[in-house]
Amino acid sequence: MINKINLPNKLTLIRIVLTPILLLLMIFKYEASTLTVSKVLLHILVVLLFASIALTDFFDGYIARRDNLVTNFGKLLDPIADKVFVFSVLIVLVKYNMLSIWMVIILLAREFVVVAIRMLILENGGEVVAASSSAKLKTATQMIALLFALLFPFGKVINSLVLLPAVVFSIISMLEYYNLVKKYIGEDM
Repeated sequence: MINKINLPNKLTLIRIVLTPILLLLMIFKYEASTLTVSKVLLHILVVLLFASIALTDFFDGYIARRDNLVTNFGKLLDPIADKVFVFSVLIVLVKYNMLSIWMVIILLAREFVVVAIRMLILENGGEVVAASSSAKLKTATQMIALLFALLFPFGKVINSLVLLPAVVFSIISMLEYYNLVKKYIGEDM
């Protein structure tokens, strides 16, 4: 079965598989009580693994478009992998008081709205909707902000401010999806 899955989709699956490993390393890092060699090593591993996982998101889309390997499976799986990855990291950062919960609630609410919009489009004769440019920008700014929070653990306020552009792009992209769904179910929405 895995041999029938193209390279971009394999990269997406790798993102899903590596996310729990990253989370465990993050938890071990934040639970370490004092600054030790092992905590520094965990910090480096967390940053490197996060960056590697984030890069799979760039490369899966790039390769899919470059080699004409875009599939409906990939269009569905890629955003799921992004959400599993990003929200898992966000939740761990909130748990350890490194991010404001309100930022995460706004981002999560946007995701529920967009999933509902995508379902409405499918139910009304539309096709699987690929991520919009602003949605891709939202994901990129989320990943950059999270990398910043992992690299430089300044605390809740600064990390939340760094995440603010991602929240803005989240709202913008949600409004774009809202306008798109109106084409399928009418202007009354």
